[in-house]
Amino acid sequence: MAIYRNNINKFAKGAGIALAARFLGRFLNVVGDIIVARILGAAVFGLYAVGRTFFRLVELIAPLGYDLGVLNFGERYFRKDERSFRSVVVQSFFVPFLIGGMIGGITFAFAPQLAVIVFKKPGLIYIFRFFAFAFPLAAVLPVIASATRLTQDMRYSAIAQDFGQPAIGLFFLLLLYLLGVRLDGVLFSTVFSYGVAVAGGGYFLWKLFPHVFAFRDRFDLSAGGLELFSFSFYSSLVTIFTTMVIWVDRLFVAYFLSAKETGIYQAASQLSVFFVLVLGGINRMTIPMFVRLYQEERKSMLEEIYRVSTKWGIYLGLPVFLVLLLSPSQVLTALYGSDYQSGAAALTILLIGQFFNLTTGAVGPLLVVTGYHKIMLRLSFAALVLCLGFNGFLIPRIGLSGAAWATVISLVFLYLTSLFAAKAKLHVWPYDGRYWKGIVAALGTAPLVWILRF
Repeated sequence: MAIYRNNINKFAKGAGIALAARFLGRFLNVVGDIIVARILGAAVFGLYAVGRTFFRLVELIAPLGYDLGVLNFGERYFRKDERSFRSVVVQSFFVPFLIGGMIGGITFAFAPQLAVIVFKKPGLIYIFRFFAFAFPLAAVLPVIASATRLTQDMRYSAIAQDFGQPAIGLFFLLLLYLLGVRLDGVLFSTVFSYGVAVAGGGYFLWKLFPHVFAFRDRFDLSAGGLELFSFSFYSSLVTIFTTMVIWVDRLFVAYFLSAKETGIYQAASQLSVFFVLVLGGINRMTIPMFVRLYQEERKSMLEEIYRVSTKWGIYLGLPVFLVLLLSPSQVLTALYGSDYQSGAAALTILLIGQFFNLTTGAVGPLLVVTGYHKIMLRLSFAALVLCLGFNGFLIPRIGLSGAAWATVISLVFLYLTSLFAAKAKLHVWPYDGRYWKGIVAALGTAPLVWILRF
């Protein structure tokens, strides 16, 4: 019982820190985007938005899954074999930094072709080249943050990645604006914030694992190596395919429908991914606990953490789900203006898929870190193919609702099949009788929300 309470308390504390930092960091990002839009004006902000989107795509790909790899393989040697642990950590930093540097170099060299030929916007050349310097930093930051989570102390990754980077970026954005620097200040604040965050994360690593920086010691190449690369690469593909299931509908809407409808759907999509933010914050703590409990062969405790984390996610997301589900038009109008209320139907549909994602908990990362990453890869790829097909078929016929249904069908397929794969392979299930309290509370609250919306 004492061990059980210790693990649950550890999860509660870590998840609380991670969620708070993630929400605060996202809030600072939103504030920063609003300030940037006002500083640059609509035309230049449009160019900046294209460059920032490209940067986020690189940020997703360049870590190459080593943020999960360093957790999975680092746990094997953590507190057991210092030299092998050092090897895993150094390899996990070096490869993403190299990949990020290569992408940055290619982007810098071919920025004119990318800006003029692909986007037909010559003004993007300067922006692409400026962002290119941050690519290796953006690639290695999530790996550093993951390595600190091996201690299951969320404070370090929260400070370095979730809160620190956006806070530093916002601070220097305002400082440079007061000094009269406009576009250069906006770009510099982004690049510099990643540099400071990486330096801060490196300092935390040095404090936590000083032997990692003992460069005079012999380097053990047998630890990690090709096995680490293979696991990380497969994990990165899972992340890319899963993320594209959520993102790709916006691209199809932009292709098939008008600019106004694209903007309306973008607003609805931004509201629906609130649940991804909740799940991502909780997963900051659950993933390192999954890794340790699985490698220690404590299956019952692993299942309990899976259940508790899923229940917490549902409880945190349920109030927002009810408000958005019962008042989609009112919420869109209040936040974005009356021009966006026609996105209410799409928002309602999208909520179904994203809330279903939340109700299955961290099933995807659970399968990946317990060695079933190839199963998760096949399922995520199948979901992406399904999403592409339904988007192409439904959007020309029923518009925004078609894009929303394509995403929902794909998400339900992905996470339902993942749920049963976890049941079949790991014999874990996230649901038990404790959920009834939340369901009863939700049923009791729903009529009140319905009344208050008028």
